[in-house]
Formats: sequence, C-alpha cells, structure tokens
Amino acid sequence: MAPSALFWWLLAAALVLALGTGAWGLRQWRRARRLAASEVRLQALLANMPSAVITADELGRIQSFNPAAERIFGYRAEEVAGANLRRLMPEPHRSQHDAYIRRYLETGEPRVLGRPGYEVTGRRKDGTVVPLQLSLSEVAIGGSRQFIGVLSDFSAHKALREELEHEASFANAVINSLPGAFYLVDREMRYHRWNRNFELVTGYSGEEIAAMRAPDFFDPADHEPQRAAIEEVFSEGQSTLEADLITKGGNAIPHFWTGFRVELDGAPYLVGMGIDISERKALEAELIQRATTDPLTGIPNRQHFERHLEREVAQADRTGRMLALIMADLDHFKAVNDGNGHEVGDAVLREAVSVIGPWLRGSDLIARWGGEEFMVLAPETGAEGAGELAERLRQALETHDFPGVGAMTASFGVAEYAPGENPGSLVRRVDAALYRAKWEGRNRVMDQPG
Repeated sequence: MAPSALFWWLLAAALVLALGTGAWGLRQWRRARRLAASEVRLQALLANMPSAVITADELGRIQSFNPAAERIFGYRAEEVAGANLRRLMPEPHRSQHDAYIRRYLETGEPRVLGRPGYEVTGRRKDGTVVPLQLSLSEVAIGGSRQFIGVLSDFSAHKALREELEHEASFANAVINSLPGAFYLVDREMRYHRWNRNFELVTGYSGEEIAAMRAPDFFDPADHEPQRAAIEEVFSEGQSTLEADLITKGGNAIPHFWTGFRVELDGAPYLVGMGIDISERKALEAELIQRATTDPLTGIPNRQHFERHLEREVAQADRTGRMLALIMADLDHFKAVNDGNGHEVGDAVLREAVSVIGPWLRGSDLIARWGGEEFMVLAPETGAEGAGELAERLRQALETHDFPGVGAMTASFGVAEYAPGENPGSLVRRVDAALYRAKWEGRNRVMDQPG
C-alpha cells in the first residue's frame, strides 16, 4: 500500500524541524565560541593591565581581582575573593566603608562614583599605605548591581608632585623674600609672575596687576625708553633702566630696573627686578648740592658758576646774543667781622643774598664768588641793562637795615661780553671794574668796556 499524502507531509515537517534545530544548535555553538573567545581576550586584557581592576557586588564583596591588583595590594586573588573591600582600606575609611555603601544604596547620592582620577589611599597586605587614583563605576550584570574600580599606584606621581610643590614653594619663598619688585613679562608686556613686594610697592592687587601691562606703571615720558629697554632684552639678552615707578596712589618712586631674557615652554620672557633707589637719588642730590652750592648762603658756589658761565659764553658766541656779568663786593665787610664777630658777618652775607634775590630775573644766576664777593650772570643783557640792574641792587642794599649792623653798602663792577672773548677775560674785566668802583670811593657802579 502506497504512503498517504499525510505521511509525506509529516515527514517533510520532521525534516524541517530537524534542520531548524540543527541550525539553531550551530548558531548557539558559534555564539558560545565567540563568548569564550571574548572571555579569553578579556581575561588577557585584565591580566596585562598596569592598573588594578577590582569588581565587587552591592554589599562590597570582592568578585574579581586582577594581577595588577595582586601586585599593588600584595594579596593573591583567592585570598580576597568574597572578602569585603574594606580589607583594602586604611582607617578611617575602613570603618566608614559599609556606611557609605548603605547610604549610596538608599539615596543614590555617590561620593566617589563617577569621579575619574579620585585620589584615595589603599592598605597593602603588609599594612603599608599606598596613594592611589581611583575611577569607580556601576554596572548591572545578571540582574544584580556590580561596582568596577580601576586603581593606579599614585606613589611615584605623588612623590613627584610633592617634590614639584616643594620646589615651587621654595621658589615662591625666595621670590617673595627678594628686596625688590620681581616680575616676569612676555613680549606683549603683560605680567605672568610677580612677588609680594611688587604688590606692596605698587599698591595694586594681584588681580589688577594681571590685567595690566608694563607701561601702566610708568610715566608716559618714560614709555619710549622703557619700550627700547624691553626690546633690548628680547634681542640682546639683557638690559637696565632707571625710571620712576608710578604707584596706584600716583606717587613716583625712583627705581633701577633689570631685565634678562629666559625661555619658558619654548617662548621668550623677560625676568627682572626693580630696586627702589630713592635713598641713592637723595644722596646723589645731596652730593650735587654740596658740590654746587655755597653752604653758608645757599646759592651756587664759584665752581658751579664758572661751569655755567662757560656754557653761556659758548652759547653767546654761537648765537650772537648779549651777555653781561655783574660783580658785587660788600664794603668794609672786614670791619663787620672784626667788630661784631663772624656769626654776625655770616648773617650779613645771607641777608645780602635775600635783598638781591627779588631783583633778579629767572634767567639770571647769582653765586658767591668768595668771601664777601658775589657774581650775577645776566643773559640777553648788554652793558647798559646790566648797569641799571647793578644800580638797583646797590640802592636796595644801601637802604636796607641789616640786623645787628644797620646800614651796609656795596661796590659793583659791570662788563658786557665781547664777541670771541673767553670766560676768563670777561671775569678779569668785571673784576677790574669792581676794583675801580672801590678805588673811587665805594658804594658805586663802574663798567669795564671790552
């Protein structure tokens, strides 16, 4: 009897089912092989990672512990499998760990989770503590919560950082102990570093200095020499400058500025220091004052007058302008000294200067020539004008009441500069005119033609 149609249909269905089952099984087998290969690769990756990889369940029990974790903590993986993570922590973190996990599971608020490079400390098997960097994340595996921690030994990095911090602290201490204003400036004249003295002297805060440029601390008249000095630093390697520092309050303080070119991160900078030279300037001014001023009367002395006369004669020779010289001598001054004492005589000399001063122009120069003799240099003045000025001075002295002495008179000589004449010749002629005034009775003005 031939098989029925139903038989053939059932046979076909069985074959289809068998083939389908075989194909499904083949796919599962291949999938299992891929998973196994992935597992092998993952294990190889974990085994060769330089960082420790530790997984734990939601109760903090260790599930995996890679070779790097064994090297860092000194435990074998089987020693810590199932143990609580707190075994790897020093106090006080060891005692607080379980409470931290409970708080996280209850509130979902993490303290460390999701913060890459978080610095923690670990406790090795031998009890020593090691600084670590931790990156902690949470995953769901098989319906349960798992925590994956990646830790790197931070010892070398931390030691280097502490060394750098120590060096930076030392450098800051040295910079802040410098007696002057330290600064580091780029080519745009902006400040990148300065010391505490810079803030104290200028009166500006660090935030203000950071927003300023070097010219902001100088008078506009000094901007060009300052710019030239800075350019010299970047082109030649170093430079110096004397210029006033203008403070926030507007005070001008004389400073000596230094600048040296340095390379930082491949870019050129100017490093230098400003030293307050106020005392030096004051001393220089005092020395100049002593060298050019008569200490008794406070007016220029003979040396200063002679230098000034040379310049005026040279200018008159170049330009052809007039120039006159007046020489005065207090009459019978020796009798004042002999009869009243030198203190009274000194007072008379000072009083004579105060009487003469108001009659002189700003361009005129009076000086003590020696003893009771005075010189007046009158630029742009001829013999006639100088004679009139000398007469006014003579009358002012004659009518003045000198304390302790009473009336005093003076004799005057006048001489106008002759073209081509040297200073010595002009002085000899005015001295001759004064001699004639005294010879002819004193208390008079005489001139000496060239």
